[in-house]
Amino acid sequence: MNWRNTPTREFDYIMALAAAALVAYGALLIYSGTLTSYGSPESLGHPVVRQAAFAALGLALMVGLSRIDYRLLGPASIALYLAAVAALVFVLVVGESAYGSRRWIEVGGTQVQPSELAKIATVVMLAKFFADNDERAQAPRVFLMSLGIAAVPAVLVLLEPDLGSALVFGAIWLLMAVVAGVRLIYIGALAAVIGALTPLLWAAAELWRW
Repeated sequence: MNWRNTPTREFDYIMALAAAALVAYGALLIYSGTLTSYGSPESLGHPVVRQAAFAALGLALMVGLSRIDYRLLGPASIALYLAAVAALVFVLVVGESAYGSRRWIEVGGTQVQPSELAKIATVVMLAKFFADNDERAQAPRVFLMSLGIAAVPAVLVLLEPDLGSALVFGAIWLLMAVVAGVRLIYIGALAAVIGALTPLLWAAAELWRW
């Protein structure tokens, strides 16, 4: 079926409801955690109100993006990826420092975490790369290049330091590589190398933090 000739596209209502439930649960936790310091959510600056505003914006963006042909993201994948990497470098240099790490930048009075945007850009970039190399997915070159695409933002995030987000980039690459058809023996060899180097990597991360 031709997408451009279709008046409406399928919408995943179950995923939308699951996301709404998570947002509602998160707002409830925020309200409970800020009740003693902020009181009832009556002002626009209350964390619950801000959470609801961002949720509404996210819902609008989700509906809007669901109407866009995802294939349009392909030509923009490199630009999105490079912009995300540049933002991660930027936050390391001039980002706001809190609790011993630099993870946020101030945009219009709101803290933005570039690593979250970088996750989306990395997914788009990997999807484009694997799609372009569909018939060569089992080649060592494709394996290494795809790993490098995920490793660059992962290392930058690890330097913030933010181990949790860095591991998310690894999980993104692993799932997409398996679906794309990368040889499992390469992934197994990589896991063995990472396991052997984990103590060294951990020591390096601790040294960077100090």
